[in-house]
Amino acid sequence: MKLIELLMEAQEAAVFRENASTHAFIIAAKASDNFAQAVAAALMTIGKFHAPITAARNILENADKSFIKDAIAAGTRIPGYGSSFVKGGQDPIFDKIDSELLKNHQQHHARIWEIFSWIKEYKKTDLYPNAACYTAVVSDISSVPFGAEIYLFIQGRLPVYVNLWGQL
Repeated sequence: MKLIELLMEAQEAAVFRENASTHAFIIAAKASDNFAQAVAAALMTIGKFHAPITAARNILENADKSFIKDAIAAGTRIPGYGSSFVKGGQDPIFDKIDSELLKNHQQHHARIWEIFSWIKEYKKTDLYPNAACYTAVVSDISSVPFGAEIYLFIQGRLPVYVNLWGQL
């Protein structure tokens, strides 16, 4: 439960960034004057570039060093790593989650940072774990069925969307 609480805090904080889902929510809310359609628009941004949570979970569960090397050589993004919000360091909104993982879920924490080290080795740059990575790992630990990771994304962002709706 502690990890889910920390993830909800981080997801709430993420809403206030200049991200695709927040922009889509606001634009759709103004254009449609319909809360459900605005939420659907926000969710429709999830995938390849924004919040690739299921893909990040697949990386965490299945990728090996060779996969990471080949992906980087091909110029492919590694879902769950890299941020357009924080460059050259760990994103502070995930610090509490990372600390909790280190304290109580060492195997998962080690896996996140093992992949980070492979990316650094082959890409020659630091691409830190991002929201998709942490949402994926919390989904795994919380036994969220594979493919349903979006549930934690929605759960964390929906309360903020409700507040935004009231301000539009």
